[in-house]
Amino acid sequence: MPGPKTGDSLIKVLDSLLYDLCIVNALYLYYMADAGMENINEIAALTFDWGAEDILKTANNMRGRIADAKDGSELGRLLDQGLKQIDFRTGIREQGVMSIVRLIENERKKDAEAILDAYRRDLAELGRITGRQFEKAVKTDAQRRGIRIERYRRTKDIWEAAAAEIYPKALKFGTLTLDSIDPAEWTPITSSPRWWGARNWPAAVYWWCDGMRSLLDIRDMVELEAGCQMKDFDLVAYFNLLEKHGLAEFADK
Repeated sequence: MPGPKTGDSLIKVLDSLLYDLCIVNALYLYYMADAGMENINEIAALTFDWGAEDILKTANNMRGRIADAKDGSELGRLLDQGLKQIDFRTGIREQGVMSIVRLIENERKKDAEAILDAYRRDLAELGRITGRQFEKAVKTDAQRRGIRIERYRRTKDIWEAAAAEIYPKALKFGTLTLDSIDPAEWTPITSSPRWWGARNWPAAVYWWCDGMRSLLDIRDMVELEAGCQMKDFDLVAYFNLLEKHGLAEFADK
């Protein structure tokens, strides 16, 4: 029997499915809450496997786009995007491995960090190898087709200079909606960012607002997560709207 789908309301989901889901979540939470130093290698190995799969999948997806590049300009852009994607996913997975230390009692954290760092280094090395293989694949394809790869230089948006100086911090936890704001003021967007999606820019950017990243940094992060460039979306105007209505504040830097 298929499980619930994203967007399903409770009335559409069978009670038995909700019961099974609660049991699975409870078992996971009990296991993680009870985990200690004796479980660290098992959890780290599972996290490593998950991370390695993600890194390799990212590289494979980027390699699948090489044949679609029509010229040296498109190959250069793909090379730049692919290397950044691989590096981004590798960094996320490295952080995931090291976050396991939170399960360990304080007096054993240093020992745990030493164990976890070995897994982190292996993921970092996998990311470097995967990046080199992707770059080689792009260059090999270019050589086969007699194409000269052009170094990619992104065209700057008019709001980039201002975005580099704004460090937003989210003031609302959970799902962001603009229900409290007159729709006539929603000029930077066309609808309330109720549902998160990697390419739903108004929703995606809000999750990165910690007061430590500039809007330009956030733009780069969500693009890497989405796997495409942000278009037709004015980040500065959008966050000025959020700041005006108390949904974000700008940190001093």
